[in-house]
Amino acid sequence: MKPTIRPIQIPGRVRLEFAEQGSQSGMPVIALHGVTDSWRSFEPVLPYLPADLHVMALTQRGHGDSDKPAGGYDPADFAADVAGFMDEMK
Repeated sequence: MKPTIRPIQIPGRVRLEFAEQGSQSGMPVIALHGVTDSWRSFEPVLPYLPADLHVMALTQRGHGDSDKPAGGYDPADFAADVAGFMDEMK
């Protein structure tokens, strides 16, 4: 199974890229990478995850092909981005 890579605009915040795979009705799993990486840190693992999971590997602000604003890199900003991502993904 190969993930779908796409961007998502978090209203009032940033545009983030993410990889998505698995069943849309499956248990949602959000994978968050470490500093200086992107969703690609999960690329070797994604093929081995169960197809009944709905996996979303997020590229956080300032990384990969996601927006790189001049500011907004406090832990609260990253947390708000993830909360906004969850809202947009329902």
